[in-house]
Formats: sequence, structure tokens, C-alpha cells
Amino acid sequence: KGWKNNSQFVSPSICRPTTMEFDIRKAKEYGYNLIRMHIKDNEPDWYRICDEAGMLVWDEMPVSFYATFRDEKWRINYEQQLKRMIRKQNYHPSVIVFSTFNESWGISGDHERSPWDEPEGQAWQKEMAQRYRTEMPQILLVDNSGYAKTGLTQLLDYHMYPVSYSEARDFYGRLTKQNYPGSVFNCYAEENKTLMKEDMVRDLLQRTCRMDLKETDFQGKECQSGQPVIISEFLHINQVEQMVRLYPEIAGFVRMNLSSQENEDTSPLTNTRMERDFGYVHSDFSSAGYGCVNSKNLVLPDYPPLTRQKAGSTIEVPVSVSLWDGSLSGKRLQLRVIGKGIDDQGQDDILFDRQE
Repeated sequence: KGWKNNSQFVSPSICRPTTMEFDIRKAKEYGYNLIRMHIKDNEPDWYRICDEAGMLVWDEMPVSFYATFRDEKWRINYEQQLKRMIRKQNYHPSVIVFSTFNESWGISGDHERSPWDEPEGQAWQKEMAQRYRTEMPQILLVDNSGYAKTGLTQLLDYHMYPVSYSEARDFYGRLTKQNYPGSVFNCYAEENKTLMKEDMVRDLLQRTCRMDLKETDFQGKECQSGQPVIISEFLHINQVEQMVRLYPEIAGFVRMNLSSQENEDTSPLTNTRMERDFGYVHSDFSSAGYGCVNSKNLVLPDYPPLTRQKAGSTIEVPVSVSLWDGSLSGKRLQLRVIGKGIDDQGQDDILFDRQE
């Protein structure tokens, strides 16, 4: 979100904590190749540093939480700002994605509703999306980040917050089945009157919508056309960030905040840019750092972390492997499983050590 820990602004360069360059380079160090500048237009230096550092940018239109498409003054202000965003982006090759709206802010005047039953609101959303795509065909468009889409969107992104590992595994499994060419899921379409009668499908959208989607009078003729699926907001706890990578149907994900702000305390950096230790370790139990979460290669025990089991019980833990490092092509994968505990003297105790 581009905030500094003790003021509204961030110092532009000099790679040290609380500066723009520090945050951008930390993002690269942690394995991220894109930063989403969420609902604001950052300072020019921030975009310049991203250009120079090779960090890709998802830019987003600054929108008012309470504004509505019915307010003529708001629409005029929005369209003027859109022109300024387009002018700026022409000077920054790092910008590859742009959201014209976020979560229907500026359309419905409410944080948790979309104009499902308001054709006029849908029409303005689509008009702004078409205007941007005409002016900036080289940049991918998200017409309403996280929420209801028109057919003009070039990415299908979702804001979803399942908490536990098991819940997230079930949730994202159901979500991936709803995205395919011709699907009306999360699109303005009359057919949602039928689709939202299915409890397990409706649940995917109802969690972030105050409207009763089972009873909503859906309007529109929009549908998906095979766009890539992105999870652009979700909880980064209980190994969900690694778990999302298990779905080939999900093209990518965006972490919410590199450093803590507001009430978000699961970031790799604190508000003052001190690194947190999340317990990721190498085979010798030395710290592996947060970069291993987004490394090219992933070996993930597909099982809820911190699960209690009775002594002597048997459990099955599927292990998912994703190898993208070309240097490993044709190599044999060796898996080592170490059981580690603490003995009655408070010392490290290796319970078992097996290698296959």
C-alpha cells in the first residue's frame, strides 16, 4: 500500500529500511516478480525505481470507498484521474496490469456489494474498462479487482479469505472448477439467478458480499472467455501461500503487504522493516528465510500444519513437488524427513531421520 511506518510518505531511494528501494528489493529477494499498488497512485520515484529494478507493477485506480456511479461529480473526477493515470503509465514500462476499479468501490457506494442488479452501474464499469483498453492495449486490464466482472477483463482475480489449511484446500478446489470459457461465475449475467441457488457455488462469492446472492435479481449477459485466474488477496497463514501453488488452474497470486500495516501482522517485515522468523529451516535447521516460500522449487507436505495426533497413530501425508529450476531437469529427487522434538531435559531430540 506504499505507506511508511511513521508518516504518509516513503523516502525514494538509498537502500535502507523505510525507503522505497528497500521495499522493492526486498520483494524481489522474497521471490515476488510483481507488486500491486493497491487503490492509490504512488509517488513518481516509486515507479521509476520499479522500472530500474526490473520489478513488474500492477497499478490501480484510486477510487472512493463510498462513491457511486449515480454521482455525476464523482464520475467526472474519476475520468479526469483516469487520464492522468494513463499519461503516467506511458512513461513506466514496469506497469503491466491495471485495475479500473477495486471491489466495486466507486460504483456501488458500498464495500461489500457489486451492481449485480443495476445495469447502469455495470454499463459505467464497462465503459471505463473499454476506454482504458482502447488507450492502453499493451497493459492487461482488470475491470473490477476481486469482485464482479464484465467480459472486458483480461484477468479473473479473486479476493478470498479461507483461514485454515483444510478450509482453503476445499475452497480453492471448488473455486477452480468455476473458471472456464463460457462460465458466468463472478460475471454480470442473468444465469447467476440459477447458479447462485447452488449452496457450494454461492458460498464462494457470498463470503465477501453483503447482498443475499440467492435472492438477487442478477442482470447482464457477460461471461468468462478463458482468462487466467489470479488470487489477488488472501490470508498468508497456515501455509496457504504455498498451498495455492498446488493448483495448475491458478496462474498466480499476490501477497497482501510486504510489511505490517493496519491490522495485518503476517507479513515478512514488521512495520519498522524488521524481518520476522516464520520457522522455515534448512535440513540442518538453520534459518531458510522467507524467500523459500516463493522459490522456483516447491516441496510441500499437503497436510494441515500443527495437527495433533495420538502417540502411535499412523498418518498419511501426500507430498507435492513443483520444480521449475531448469538445472534440475532429469535429476533424481531425494526426500528427507526428519522428526524433531524436545526431550525431558529441554534439549533437541531427533525422533527419526529417513531419506528416500
